[in-house]
Amino acid sequence: MDQKLPFPIGEKVICLHAHFAEEAQKHFPALPKEGGIYTISHLQWSPEHNTGRIALGICLVELPRLPESGASLSWWRFRLLSDEKTLRARQRSSQVKSEK
Repeated sequence: MDQKLPFPIGEKVICLHAHFAEEAQKHFPALPKEGGIYTISHLQWSPEHNTGRIALGICLVELPRLPESGASLSWWRFRLLSDEKTLRARQRSSQVKSEK
């Protein structure tokens, strides 16, 4: 079965949820900022911090993890930048229509 991944490698993403547990600092010298734009370097399966459940995670070009860490960031914290721009344009368009 060919499953489409949520983020292609090299695509730009925007961070929508930047609230991290203190534990995250052990794996990343710097963490994403809400509204920040980043580039996907690779995807990997990693255990989630809170549940230990294996889930798809992303790694970012601009915020490399510590070399000894196998950590990644939860994909749900991000949205493709192109999707976010489309969504914002639709929201602006619907606001303009409702103001008329």
